[in-house]
Amino acid sequence: MQILDIFCNQQYRLHSYMWFILHLYWLIWDKRLLFHNITTSRAVIILDFMCQYQ
Repeated sequence: MQILDIFCNQQYRLHSYMWFILHLYWLIWDKRLLFHNITTSRAVIILDFMCQYQ
């Protein structure tokens, strides 16, 4: 899948940065947006899984 390949290349490039932002976001907003954080983390994990095993 061409689109997925392009997305995965960009995700690997920004992977550490994305996780840093997510962890910082969790530290600030965890108590207010716990459900949203869980949903966001699941989405990132699913996308990362798709990229590794496409």
